[in-house]
Amino acid sequence: MKLALFLIIFTLPQLVADNFHGFDFKNFSYPYRFWNARNVHVPLKNGEHEYAIKTDRGWFRLSHVYVTDVTGDRRPEAIVMLWHVSCGASCDGGSALFYVYRFQNHKLKLLWQYETGSLAYGCGLKSFAAKGTTLTVEQFGRCSRRNRNLNETSLTGKFQVNGVTRITLKSNGTRFFIRKREFFSSPERSVLNYEPPINIAQ
Repeated sequence: MKLALFLIIFTLPQLVADNFHGFDFKNFSYPYRFWNARNVHVPLKNGEHEYAIKTDRGWFRLSHVYVTDVTGDRRPEAIVMLWHVSCGASCDGGSALFYVYRFQNHKLKLLWQYETGSLAYGCGLKSFAAKGTTLTVEQFGRCSRRNRNLNETSLTGKFQVNGVTRITLKSNGTRFFIRKREFFSSPERSVLNYEPPINIAQ
């Protein structure tokens, strides 16, 4: 019952591209590294994948796929966004996963991969934007350089956050590099049921 409740709350509207060189991102495997350093490929089926390992259970769900040029080569790339909800004693509210793929030599090549922290425990996604060759990721809290999922500001309770970390990345055509990392203070707020805006410039 608890899993079903969180599944309803944290499902975002799907804005899935019709086609990207014939690849079906709803039925696709994505590289992922779990908290215990276990590297896996997450096999989505119809846009979803549920799992249960030891004390951790949860699911991955495809949220968005956008097709636009983010490398400046005048050829579109695919920006894929997944939500990952992890549940131990309780669920973490969801973290956002981003993948940027280009089509090269008749197959997909991964250019960039990023995971935010969770909405419940800090560094959850506040917003994401892509404009030209610039990507901007905003996360709640003061997020560490070494561990982007670790909130360095204290939390007074689950889903209670203060401050925002903004990370600006730039593409050199083959990779994305962090150009700037900024922290903005703000009053504490609840992010329960928060839905982050996604802005992709065409």
